[in-house]
Formats: sequence, C-alpha cells, structure tokens
Amino acid sequence: MENPFALSDTHRQFRASLRRFADERIAPNATAAGYWGGTSAFSVDNVSPDPQTTSIYFGTLNVSTVATTPCGTSNYCAVKLTQNGLQ
Repeated sequence: MENPFALSDTHRQFRASLRRFADERIAPNATAAGYWGGTSAFSVDNVSPDPQTTSIYFGTLNVSTVATTPCGTSNYCAVKLTQNGLQ
C-alpha cells in the first residue's frame, strides 16, 4: 500500500530550496532572547514610527538560576524587547 503522506519529488525539491533559503538568508539575521523557561502571553506595540516605541512585552515562565541574567537569581522577569522599524 502506498503511503498517502509521501511527498512528491517536486515537493521535496521545493522543501530543499526553502530550507537553503532559510539557512542562507534568514538564520544569519535572526537572534533569540535568552530568557528562562519560555514566555508568557505577549503583547506587541507597533503604533508609532518613533524609535523605542515598537516593542514586544512578555513575562518569563521560570525563574533564573544564574545571576548573569537581567533579572538576577531566583526572579521572574518582565521583558521589553524593542526593534526600530518592526513591521
């Protein structure tokens, strides 16, 4: 019996092309925010063209176990990430 979920050759080629594009164009420009335990629900504020007004806000779901985080050891964090020109 043939697998109904098997990808066609065209689909596999498209998937490989998309993976190459993501690896070469997107991944080198992506950054991550390293906050412990993941994030709570978040809010996006994108209503002004002025610098420092386009922001993403969230809270952490776990406390930090190291003192090198912005919140210190054994604290939850309220986080504001800002990117000028976020669209």
